[in-house]
Amino acid sequence: MLEVKTNLEAQYDNRAQVPEHPAIFERWQKSAEEFREDCLKRGRAILDIPYGPSDRHTYDFFKAEENTLPAPRLALFVHGGYWRALDKSYFSHLARSLTSRGFDVGAINYRLCPTVAISDVIDDVRSVAEHLFKAYGKKLLPYGHSAGGHLVSALMATDWAERSLPSDLITSGMILSGIYDLTPLLSISVNQDLHLTEQSAQAASTRFWPNVHIKNLAVVAGGNESPAFIGQSTCLYEDWKEKAETATLNIVEGANHFTIVDPLADPNSEMSRKLAALAAL
Repeated sequence: MLEVKTNLEAQYDNRAQVPEHPAIFERWQKSAEEFREDCLKRGRAILDIPYGPSDRHTYDFFKAEENTLPAPRLALFVHGGYWRALDKSYFSHLARSLTSRGFDVGAINYRLCPTVAISDVIDDVRSVAEHLFKAYGKKLLPYGHSAGGHLVSALMATDWAERSLPSDLITSGMILSGIYDLTPLLSISVNQDLHLTEQSAQAASTRFWPNVHIKNLAVVAGGNESPAFIGQSTCLYEDWKEKAETATLNIVEGANHFTIVDPLADPNSEMSRKLAALAAL
């Protein structure tokens, strides 16, 4: 049993899997700051807009570039960090590929574990989705990375009509390198912050949510990620592909858990084109 737990610990420890992650984070922060500064100079950014009472209930709003055809949906980016770390300021530059295609983009923060439970974090992203729709009058195209990928899958599997919102508020999305079955986390050290129980892990495991009715699903993972993370994406794709009109699984050769998001900063990348196309399908 100890060997199994040790193997799980290693496979779900992305920072240990990618020892150069501090340099990647530093690069992200620099690119994100430069993008924000450019957008602010051009009057295309509003930062730290509140959507709830907590100081983590905020989002940045990046307006589409001038002279672009308005996109049919507003994009929503959800950052990762194992539901317990990081924030939107690391990822502002990932809005570039969509703002260059006429999308307005909301990049959000949410409350973090262990201050709150993962169920509360899911409530936060649902709340900001409702806020964005009511504030800007557009339905949403969500995309997210790591824990953000899990949270986007929760948005895609939410019955919005039960919340007195359009049933097609969110019909498509892209999820990158997420965890969709949380039960393996019960026995590893990250659970010291997540405080998952068998019941709460099952409840937050979006892979098994019954009422998934979506149009277009894009699942992405890095070819250099651990077998556990690749398996999370593969299993979600297999379980959800029959519930979507179109579904794709892209295991990106040479990408690790962190570099997998880099193509989203490049308007000319295949991943960026795929993401933008989801709004029109």
